[in-house]
Amino acid sequence: MVAGVLVTGMLLAAMTTRGRLDPAMPVRHRLPTTVGPYTSTEILYCQSESCAHSFMRDPTTDVAACPECMAPLDTASLAEKQLLPADTEIDRRVYMVTPHQRITVSVVRGGYERRSIHKPQVCLVGQGHTITRQYRVPLALTASPDFELMAMEMDGSDQIFAYWFTDGHRVTASHLSRLLWIAWDGVIHNKRRRWAYISLTSTSTHTDATLSHMKRFIQDLHPLLISPARPASPPAKDNR
Repeated sequence: MVAGVLVTGMLLAAMTTRGRLDPAMPVRHRLPTTVGPYTSTEILYCQSESCAHSFMRDPTTDVAACPECMAPLDTASLAEKQLLPADTEIDRRVYMVTPHQRITVSVVRGGYERRSIHKPQVCLVGQGHTITRQYRVPLALTASPDFELMAMEMDGSDQIFAYWFTDGHRVTASHLSRLLWIAWDGVIHNKRRRWAYISLTSTSTHTDATLSHMKRFIQDLHPLLISPARPASPPAKDNR
């Protein structure tokens, strides 16, 4: 009971505590164009409500407007920009090594408000996906020896979705742990750290093979995400 009261109090603090915003970014401002053998294409979104198309930018041309309606383009969809705080940053790329082996990576960099990042399962179900199975996957990385990601098989295992959160120092696959760290920083240090939510999606015909490709990809991607303004330090081990 005591533990439950403490956790509840910390969660309430995470939702209500104000504090100084740490200006340091948890990850780099842009996803890399190449990761290991993978090359990438940026995903852009039309900002017209009547159009709302998404496009993969042709790396050989400079696209300044939506080719369908000539409205402005952005790395975040119009719906995301309307729902999320203005200081939220979103970046997406599709990485391919063959036409049939591709991984879509999204990075959401939160701002001052907690609602910049939310529990991924809620959003995925709201988009019409069915989560068939979810489990943690340990992955040894040089900068984060206790690194874990959350993997989810969706829509009868036709897709694999994986994610984690980081504030540049701490790494966790738990939304609850992230909220507790936010509360700790706010209550103890009167500080708000920016958090980033990194997710990967890939279609799957064989779960183990797809997850194996993702793990190798993340081993190459992770060091390219580390912000030079916030060098990686050993993360707090997440036992929650």
